[in-house]
Amino acid sequence: MRTFVIVFQHLPASELGAYGGSRSLTAFDEFTSCADVYDWVYVADRTHPLTQELNGISRASFRQANSIEEIDDNVQELASGSSSVSTLLLNLPSDTPIAEIDRAFASTLNSWKTATDSNEPTTVVVTANLGEHIDVDALATHPERSVTEAAAHIPLIIQQPGQDVSRRRSRLLTSDSIPSAVRAISESTGSYLNFRDEAGATQIEYQSRSMQAIRTEQALLIRSRESDESGESHFLSLYLKPEDCWEVLDVASQYPLVVEHFLETGELTLPQQGHQAS
Repeated sequence: MRTFVIVFQHLPASELGAYGGSRSLTAFDEFTSCADVYDWVYVADRTHPLTQELNGISRASFRQANSIEEIDDNVQELASGSSSVSTLLLNLPSDTPIAEIDRAFASTLNSWKTATDSNEPTTVVVTANLGEHIDVDALATHPERSVTEAAAHIPLIIQQPGQDVSRRRSRLLTSDSIPSAVRAISESTGSYLNFRDEAGATQIEYQSRSMQAIRTEQALLIRSRESDESGESHFLSLYLKPEDCWEVLDVASQYPLVVEHFLETGELTLPQQGHQAS
């Protein structure tokens, strides 16, 4: 069995219907209707793209397409090889409309199907290096935006051969776990099922150069990363999840004991009953 990994350079999960997006996207909608959809996957570190490690797993079977027109030739090259794992990076411009991204996805799937032997089953993995595009120039005045949910939340969708149902997985994951999923898939169906069904983390961390974010099922905490001994106060915000999907209401002042506990222990724990402030 082969594994085909499709990685978009920029694709926020929130753009896709499976993650609450409002647009009708034919290729993505059809694909996710018969795939395992991982709800909460976040960029582990913006400075180390996922494709760096996937390139090592795929070895010679790694290609990059910078436009829709380049997809078919690159996919044909990947399909003609003998590697069990092939990766295509779709490095489309960051301002590409989501409808064009859907068209690029459809083109990629069609090219792979045409170029491979129909008797050779393929597991298809879809994910992204980054979520929403970050305006680097704006980070000087708003560094916290580099780790907001839209920037860090990426899709992870895995379709096995012959799969005809959609399964949701609500595990908290970071992108550095995706290569483990790819390795498990290439080993055996049983190895992938073990990955899919194992318990997720209760708390994950993702970060940019200047900011750190802690995500649990209940909350997202964002603060500036520890720096030198300048004595400057560090930015810190707290948002309730999944209710506040766009980080509109900062409730850090309402949860002083929660914030204090986090600063002392590194653990983000909210009260269990109705998010009542401690």
